[in-house]
Amino acid sequence: MGLKIDNVRYRPLSASCPRGGFRCGEDMIDKWFLKDACSRHDAFSCRVTTAHQGDDPTPIGFYSMSLILESDKLIKGVSRINNRGQGGFYPAVHIEYLAVVEALHGQGLGTDMMQRALLSFRNAAIDLGVQVLTLVPITDKLVDYYKKLGFASYATHMGQKRMMLTAQQAIAAPNL
Repeated sequence: MGLKIDNVRYRPLSASCPRGGFRCGEDMIDKWFLKDACSRHDAFSCRVTTAHQGDDPTPIGFYSMSLILESDKLIKGVSRINNRGQGGFYPAVHIEYLAVVEALHGQGLGTDMMQRALLSFRNAAIDLGVQVLTLVPITDKLVDYYKKLGFASYATHMGQKRMMLTAQQAIAAPNL
């Protein structure tokens, strides 16, 4: 299966999206996409965007983002965060999942989806004042990838590194 990034179309997840055959190689993510993504998206507890090759209804990738409250105790020492937390928490955009079907790994779709997620965060930062984008990489290889995008490690939660990008970094990024 060859991928043409210029032919990738994005749309919000819908109940009619055929998710049953989606396999990214991470069972937890595949199960979440099949069983929980639609109900969470419909309930506005997250927003799921699917990627499709042209008009094909079968998703070739997806990403899920939500708003969270992050403890200011975790991000207190991070530079370029304004002291605007309330009640000990900062509002943050969180990338819950970003996944590409296994057959298309390494062809640029994940990077394209990440650029779209970063643009969404940048808009939230400019329009709403959200100061932080967070994520939890599932592998050490991804930690290195996110560091190249400007993310910094700021905490460990349940044995996993948490990483963040500040609003100032996203706004200053020339590619967004």
